[in-house]
Amino acid sequence: MEKKYFIHVVEVVLSLLIVCSLFWVAFFVTPVVQVKKIERFPFERRDLFFSAQSLDEQGQAVCVVGSYGKIIRTGDGGATWEIQETPVRTHLQKVVAWDAQSLLAIGDKGTVLVTRNAGRDWTRVDVPSYQFGDQLLSAEIDPESGRAWVVGSMGTVLVSEDRGDTWRMSHPPEDVSWNNLTIAPGGTMWIVGEFGAVKYSRDNGASWELAAVPTEASLNAIDFSDETHGVIVGLSGTILATSDGGQNWQLVETEARSHLFGLLWDGSSYHAIGDAGMILSSDALGIEWKVGKLAPQNFGWYTGITRAGNSYFISGAGAGVYSEGDWKPFEPGQRNYKQGSNNNG
Repeated sequence: MEKKYFIHVVEVVLSLLIVCSLFWVAFFVTPVVQVKKIERFPFERRDLFFSAQSLDEQGQAVCVVGSYGKIIRTGDGGATWEIQETPVRTHLQKVVAWDAQSLLAIGDKGTVLVTRNAGRDWTRVDVPSYQFGDQLLSAEIDPESGRAWVVGSMGTVLVSEDRGDTWRMSHPPEDVSWNNLTIAPGGTMWIVGEFGAVKYSRDNGASWELAAVPTEASLNAIDFSDETHGVIVGLSGTILATSDGGQNWQLVETEARSHLFGLLWDGSSYHAIGDAGMILSSDALGIEWKVGKLAPQNFGWYTGITRAGNSYFISGAGAGVYSEGDWKPFEPGQRNYKQGSNNNG
């Protein structure tokens, strides 16, 4: 009987000790979890790159911006890339440059970023906005004056006279998203947007005039080859051309039916890019277009194109280099990158 009682007491004591030990561990012992560092790559499967900007004539230095505030840069033509740190995680829609050191990146939620040291530091700048007008979609820099322009939703047109430090509105609020802008040779400012909306200003944004165009398709990009010849591209393969400085625009028929998002006049020819891997090219008149694809099995969409030497950096649902009909995409996870240093090209 005494032996059974002793065994019972031992069992109770051991049980209490175990419970007390568990409480002590729970309250006073901090668990140490070993988490493997996740390696970041310049190109990852979830990435979208909306804009690319060449920074030298040789095509060695290129800056690319995209989803969730990602900015990458190469200084050797794409052989190696650096991921630059930014203070935002919003989508960046456009990058433009005053020079190789001073760049402007803009995007969703009224994001305006400026760097003065080739991206070692990106600083967010406050800008005025209209109600519901905080999506910034495109930017351009006047090569003559250095004046910077930004357009976006709800009629937003912003201008900076001091290389991006301060901004003011240059257009009244309006229920339209301006998707793109350009400064034509001669200084006329052009903006294009939803439902065939086109406006121009001949006095640096002090006043705006509505241009008549023969379409109600949303227009996504505009560029000029000289003071009189210009091209606009938009949804459903829409292409407009002018030969009189924008007084009249005509629809241009092509085989393309896919949406067109980006347009570039590179000094000798126009190039338009868009959905389904389409790429189109034309001479300075913008009337006759050669329609092709980046690659036979490429059905991605693309919005950004910049000339880099004899090639073109093209970005959108991925990024790559296009040269003389040859498309070389940057593959997700590839290790052509520099880590922990800035490659300023």
